[in-house]
Amino acid sequence: MASIGKSTTLFLQVLFALALLLTTCLAKSNLHDFGEESVKFPKQSSLKCNSAHGVQDGETCFLIAKQFNMTTAEFVAINPNVVCKKLFVGQWVCIDGETTN
Repeated sequence: MASIGKSTTLFLQVLFALALLLTTCLAKSNLHDFGEESVKFPKQSSLKCNSAHGVQDGETCFLIAKQFNMTTAEFVAINPNVVCKKLFVGQWVCIDGETTN
């Protein structure tokens, strides 16, 4: 059998380590290289609330919307952070507002 010298073994080990390091660096740069042009965020809509209402005992989103001549869909649109199943007394909700895209 042919015997490989210590210097040849060391050279091959260093070469392998550099190849592994280069491969890892290239993989990471491809995974994390997001230029500003390549990332598209949806346009945020804005909300303007003109009038608010404090939730009373027994009120629901449907009842509040009806009381202020809105559909439930309109109420939810101007109250995007309100969870109708978890309304609580004293919670402020928007009863007159506008959304823009």
